[in-house]
Amino acid sequence: GNNMVLSIVANRRELVTPLLDEFVLLKSSLEILNLAANDIPGTLPSVYAQLTKLKGLYLWSNELTGALPTEWMGSTGETMKSLSDLEVWGNKLSGTLPTELGIWNSLERFDMDQNEFTGSLPVELFNNPTLCYFIVGNNDLTGTIPSEVGKFVILKDFLIGPNPKMSGTLPTEVGLMTELGSLDLERCNLSGTLPTEVRQMTGLYNIYLQDNQFAGDNGGGIPTVLSLMTNLAGSVDLSGNPWGGTIHTELGRLRRIYWLGLGNINATGTIPTQLGFLTNLLDIGLENNNLVGTIPPILGSKWTSLKYVDISNNPAISGTLPSELGISPLLESLHATNTGLTGAVPAELCQRVATNGTELQVNCDLNCTCCEDFYCF
Repeated sequence: GNNMVLSIVANRRELVTPLLDEFVLLKSSLEILNLAANDIPGTLPSVYAQLTKLKGLYLWSNELTGALPTEWMGSTGETMKSLSDLEVWGNKLSGTLPTELGIWNSLERFDMDQNEFTGSLPVELFNNPTLCYFIVGNNDLTGTIPSEVGKFVILKDFLIGPNPKMSGTLPTEVGLMTELGSLDLERCNLSGTLPTEVRQMTGLYNIYLQDNQFAGDNGGGIPTVLSLMTNLAGSVDLSGNPWGGTIHTELGRLRRIYWLGLGNINATGTIPTQLGFLTNLLDIGLENNNLVGTIPPILGSKWTSLKYVDISNNPAISGTLPSELGISPLLESLHATNTGLTGAVPAELCQRVATNGTELQVNCDLNCTCCEDFYCF
């Protein structure tokens, strides 16, 4: 009978009808409800609080509006006391994040990305002892990251960017989040310096700080503490911050990372050869800076997995394009417009254009046998 239904999966079925209150008739057994990607309109039914056995609720990519029902997470009465996975990203939900999130002691994954939530991160939230994945980027949140963030000692993902109406600094207490794997603070209007306590985040492998107002060490330069975080093994995006200064050689210690974003950071000086130690790199961005000197050939010979490289809009970069940049059999894109490069495009790079369809963008005054008109500027 209906009371034995454990799972309902009807995602991508073009249901386009409001959520049914009648699902509560299955409250004695229902554990999974997946109605994602159906363009479902309407609001979230507060009566779903009666689904006390529900473990996973997946309503992402619909047309849902209104607020999160606090009845779902209350401390008294019949609530969703078993729910561990709540994914309602890609809707039009609004209102503030309820303080009751702090007492929803079964919740492990909370994904409300791409909605219309306002207000600040409630300090009560950080009292939640079970939360592992907190994802609220692409909303209209305001306020700061409170020091209570250090209570999230078992959190794996803290993804709150972009939320450009936020402000403030990154509290030193982030260093207590030693289990954190991914930290996304993209476009959160944060300022100040990066606290040295981030070095204590020994579980971190992705860090996204792009498009903020972080200041460099001692008035200039990428924070040296980042080069000590050799546990980083994924993406390191520092672009779009006024770090200033030179790109220090110690970044070559981050030998496990595969993405390095250093574009638009007011960087000066030369491209350090030590970046060649980053042999796992798939993507590096150095665009929109004030770099000088030549492109070290050793970089191309070491970056054998490289797919994307962007050195455009560095007018003082000189010399020729090293033939070694064509070594990577995976190369898909090389942008080098608005630079001071001279000479010819190496045959090795033209071979990548022929075999890979590599997108090659260079200055039109370079001698290039493989450049289309729309690829030179």
